[in-house]
Amino acid sequence: MAAALIQVQHAIYPVTLVVEVTEEPGDQDVSLSQLQEQITAFAAHGIQFSLDDVSTGDNRYAQIKPLLPLASELKFAMQNFRTEQRAKEIQPALQFWRQVAEQYNLRLIVEGIENADDEQLLDQLELPFRQGYYYGRPHLFDY
Repeated sequence: MAAALIQVQHAIYPVTLVVEVTEEPGDQDVSLSQLQEQITAFAAHGIQFSLDDVSTGDNRYAQIKPLLPLASELKFAMQNFRTEQRAKEIQPALQFWRQVAEQYNLRLIVEGIENADDEQLLDQLELPFRQGYYYGRPHLFDY
């Protein structure tokens, strides 16, 4: 898979491929050092690295801190907080991750924008990178 992604990056250049690491059970355990090595190899070929769902599941700061210097972006999923009945924690968590993103010079993308209140909160926090159903539903492109 890694070789295929590198091939794709070379084929689509100057567009940049971003590999997003999510928490999904796999058939193999991957160590931190293996992950760091692969991220470094991807970076050598112009591929960026994204950490998904920060602050939920196992993607807490302490667990992902060693990967932050290698990352290009963080993704914060507001919908995960709502699902976990943690909506009141969204604003302080966003403030924390904004500071982390600034410290490591990373993009912070906020997912799960569902309404104008969400958009207003992100405007107040000056977080410009957003995605969610508020902006439209996913759809296939017409060719």
